[in-house]
Parts: sequence; C-alpha cells; structure tokens
Amino acid sequence: MREITLTVFTSACARLPLVTEASGRVQSIYYDVGATIGGESRFARMDDTFLRLKLEEVNVEQTRLCLQIAFDKREVNRYEKLLRQNHAVVSQLDTFQQTLANHQNEQWRLEVESRVLNERLKRTKVLAPTGWRVTERDVEPEQWVNVGEHIGEVADFTILTVPFALTPEQHAALTNMSKQFDGIHLTLSELGQQVAASMWRTISGFAPTTRKIAIELKLRTAVASSCGGLRTELVIPTPERSGAVMLPPETVRQSFEEHWVDPVEGNPNRVLLLGSYSGPDGKKLRIGSPEVFPGARFKISPEEKAMDEMQSDHAAAKATK
Repeated sequence: MREITLTVFTSACARLPLVTEASGRVQSIYYDVGATIGGESRFARMDDTFLRLKLEEVNVEQTRLCLQIAFDKREVNRYEKLLRQNHAVVSQLDTFQQTLANHQNEQWRLEVESRVLNERLKRTKVLAPTGWRVTERDVEPEQWVNVGEHIGEVADFTILTVPFALTPEQHAALTNMSKQFDGIHLTLSELGQQVAASMWRTISGFAPTTRKIAIELKLRTAVASSCGGLRTELVIPTPERSGAVMLPPETVRQSFEEHWVDPVEGNPNRVLLLGSYSGPDGKKLRIGSPEVFPGARFKISPEEKAMDEMQSDHAAAKATK
C-alpha cells in the first residue's frame, strides 16, 4: 500500500449572503464580523418612518370608510321602506346602493394596501439564521442602500466541512475507508487533534481541467476552535502500482547514504527508500528495487537481530505490496 497525504482547510457547511429588500437609510446594525446571530434573527434594520406614516394614513381612511358605509347602509334601508310606501323613486334607491358598493370596494382596496405596507415593514428587517456567524459586513448605520444591495454574509460553523479533489482511485479508497469500522479520520495539525469524519456530499459535476472528483467531508468530532481555515490532513492508503513493496523497518539497514536488505537466500540488495506507512500492522517502509518483489523473505538487520532472536527462533520478514 502507498500512503497519500492530502492537506486542505476547514470551511463552513453553508454560507448565506444578506441583501436588502427595501431601499433607504440603514437605521441599525445589530452584529459585527465574528458575532453569532441571536434568537431574534436580526442582522440590520432599514429606516421605516415613511412606511409607518403611510400605514397610519391608510388606517385613518379605513376608519372614515367604516363610518361612511354604516351611514350608506342606513340610507339604503330607509329608501327601501319609502319605496314600499311609494314615497320614493327607484332611481334614488339605486343611487344609494351604488354609493354603498363603491365605498365597500374602496374599503377592500385599503385592506389590501394595509397588508402590503405591513409586509414592506417586515422586509425593512434584514434577517439571518439564528446561530450562524457573521463573516462579512459591508454597511454602516445611516448609510444609504438600494434594493438588492449586498450588505453582509453569514455562515454556519456548527458543522465544519473539508473539501477535497480526488482521483477516481483515491475516491474509491476513501469510500472503502468510510465503510470500515474505524471510518475516516482527519488530523488537525495546528491543534494536534485527530477527529472523525464522514462523507458529506459528492459533487456530481466533472472538472475537465483537473479530471478529479470534488467531495466534502463532515467533521463528526467536536473541535474547540470551530472556525474555518484549520489545516486538515487526510491520509489515504492506495494500492502500490510502481513495483514498490512494504517491509518492516527492522529488515532495512543503512550504510552511509544507502539502504540495503538481506534476503534469506542470496546476496544483499541495495534498495531505494520511497517513504513510510503506518497501518493496522504497524509501521512499514516503502522501498523499491528490481530484485525485491512481493513474497520475498528478508533477514532482520543486525541492530534488531539480537532483540528479535530473544522473541523468535526464526528472524525473518516477508515483503508485501
């Protein structure tokens, strides 16, 4: 197996740009960069003075119409009685009925206008999800903004994610790791902490430039510093395809700047040290040589032989892929 280490940085699982739905003067800003949105879910508020004045005007007009409609209904009832007594003409009754209908329609129009104004008043508040953290703030109190203008951004750091771009081979190895009992583990090198992770989402699109698969992992272990930008390392064991093999460190001896192995039968072979790997079977060295192949057996190096002979009568190790 060959060990591949990928390094990325943590990020929020979701981001939300904040824009205004009404133009006007910024009346209040409730949070600065780095603050967490509270239970009221407010980020900013626009000046709503003229909207409230307009709503008061509509309410006054509705009150006037209610009194006018009550008067019109009394007039209609009175002329209906006079018409039955032949003391009035039909045209007079029709006039009062039409006046009553016009005033009722005007009252319905004002009700709709009142609902529109109330909705516009609600939209003077720029809301943000509770518990999210402010990452950008682009306005100040008393500043004029237009409809749809970007005034800030919040992000959800309650779940930290790490993005990776993997080859199909690496993606298959990571998928296999996620199905194992131990699962996926990441190392936060700056915090010195190892955390558990799981597959969060796989981007279905294909990047022609990199020819890699974009995925995101989700951290399942609580982190003391829950923020973006934490250096994260992922170690993926992949099959060895270069002809190199894995050997225990005690079978490789160093002479000056060269590395050698001693076959159980045959002469010593000079090898090239390509790296190391720590797996379930302990630490292994990755070496390459035309004379070394999987299944070959090698002697324990003299430095380790004395100790090993106390534990085993046959001091030898087998090369693996």
